[in-house]
Amino acid sequence: MRTFLLLVATSFFMVAPASANVVAPGAFEFVDAPDANCIPLTGCLDTDRYQQVYSASEFLGPIEISGIAFRLDATAGNISALPLSFTLSNVSLGLSTTSGGPDGLSATFADNRGADFTVVRSGSVTLASAYLGGLPVAPLDVLIEFDTHFAYDPSAGNLLFDWQNFGGETLAPVQFFDMVNSSGDSTSRVRAFDVNATTGSLQTRGLVTMFVAAPEPSSFALLILGVVGLGWAHRRL
Repeated sequence: MRTFLLLVATSFFMVAPASANVVAPGAFEFVDAPDANCIPLTGCLDTDRYQQVYSASEFLGPIEISGIAFRLDATAGNISALPLSFTLSNVSLGLSTTSGGPDGLSATFADNRGADFTVVRSGSVTLASAYLGGLPVAPLDVLIEFDTHFAYDPSAGNLLFDWQNFGGETLAPVQFFDMVNSSGDSTSRVRAFDVNATTGSLQTRGLVTMFVAAPEPSSFALLILGVVGLGWAHRRL
């Protein structure tokens, strides 16, 4: 029985390895990508309907995603207007697995959504960055925290980011976000200029994106659980 108690204590005191944030495409985690675009975050072309796919190969394993982050392009846009702080009044942001792949999405938005499609954030969204220019690469600090976490398992398919801007606001002066624009890489998109559009234009472009992993339980919380578990086991003796 003492051996059993020791095993219980050890299991509770151990801290499970934390899931790491994932940047996709990973090749540009610390490097400014060669392209820039204002779609869809600042709506420079009134783009209100948008999907972007990320290859499952960018993820080492399952991840519980609690937020998503982007970065400003280090060279494009109106740097004199920074820092960025801009609120969209009515956005719907969703995630799902998808059978579509980079450069392989359907032009029909509904066809790209998986059965596990989840709205992870809706309502007003503030896009903000402390970046002031002058660095070779901007920080991935334009963070959107989710109301609902999304559990993503790359073995189930590629990952789809789905965005609708029902408020239709556009930022002036426009700011540009870091983006890749190359066929054969791990991301691509479909976009339309109408929030209610059912189909859009396919492009090989895609925003450099960071998926924020939900924090694991702290070691202190696990310690408390361990003490409770030991107390319960002792009472059973």
